[in-house]
Amino acid sequence: MQEDENFSADRLVWDDAFREWVLAPTPETDARWQQWLRTHPDRRDEVERARKILLSITITEDQLSDSDLESIVQNTLVQARKSDPGSPRHRRLLPVVRYAAAVAFLAGLGWWFLSSGSMPSPLLPAGLYSETAVVTKYNRTGQPLEVSLPDGSLVVLQPSSFLRYAPAFGLALREVELVGEAFFDVRRDTARPFLVTTGDMVTKVLGTSFWVRSYPRAAEASIAVKTGRVAVFRRESYPAGNTGAEVSDSTILTPNQQVVFSRNAGSWRKSLVDSPEPIAQSAQSTRFQYDETPVSTAFRDLEAVYGIEIIFEEKLNRCHVTAAINGLPMYEQLRVLCKAIGARYTVSDGIIRIEGSACN
Repeated sequence: MQEDENFSADRLVWDDAFREWVLAPTPETDARWQQWLRTHPDRRDEVERARKILLSITITEDQLSDSDLESIVQNTLVQARKSDPGSPRHRRLLPVVRYAAAVAFLAGLGWWFLSSGSMPSPLLPAGLYSETAVVTKYNRTGQPLEVSLPDGSLVVLQPSSFLRYAPAFGLALREVELVGEAFFDVRRDTARPFLVTTGDMVTKVLGTSFWVRSYPRAAEASIAVKTGRVAVFRRESYPAGNTGAEVSDSTILTPNQQVVFSRNAGSWRKSLVDSPEPIAQSAQSTRFQYDETPVSTAFRDLEAVYGIEIIFEEKLNRCHVTAAINGLPMYEQLRVLCKAIGARYTVSDGIIRIEGSACN
């Protein structure tokens, strides 16, 4: 890592450790550089500029076949051969060759999507990738595809789904673009929010796991949270270049909650997922067996295990229940408890409400 007085982006791009971090990042190298940046905040701008320089001229040649690559760079190599291989002019031409390959690859990718009828419109804010290379993952198989992101986060990409991101995330944000469906297990990083952009929504998290479903021709798009906390924004209300600051027009989702966006109506609704799953470690030790137990205890157990808020009338505190509901789906557990005390439950805005007569 550069420590001398002549520290600059132009010199940094030749630093082996820096190039390894940008071009082949691992959680370990990312942690080292993030720590270095915290102790050298005055050099953050130069580091970011050097990172963009590297990404703008770099592409892995295995994205193209040998014959395609040869055809793409042939004319450029003619010019390169006219110069001395060791001369500065020849060295300047090498990034040009790689850049030509990158342009041809992206053009070919666009032709493939257009011919297959699956070409997504640009989703991320204009200019996001203008100075960077792009990693593109398209799941053409019939099985889920695991994708490891530069920060160590994991994406399970569903069939016929498309994921795009920069080879190394920025210093302020981690941004990806999705068309289709994927499960995200995001590595926690409070300094760099994680953004998922789809055709209709922007999802912001720090570290959590959640589903995103947004197919271009589908009537609805949805986001469902498994663990953690997610903020969902309408795409038009999330300005380009936003550095992760809060936006007023947002919906907060917690475990087992989802938001469903109707493209026809242009509106969304917040609800619970169809089959809530336990999220708390205490779920393994909660027996869900009650013998003349205050029903409030059972409701609090459900709240803790599923991470869902349950509101019930104060008069129900006098109710006691005898029931064994272990192993049942959550909605069935609720049905049994409510039947035992003569109450009923409703779900609204991702919250469960219990109503009933006072118990004797």
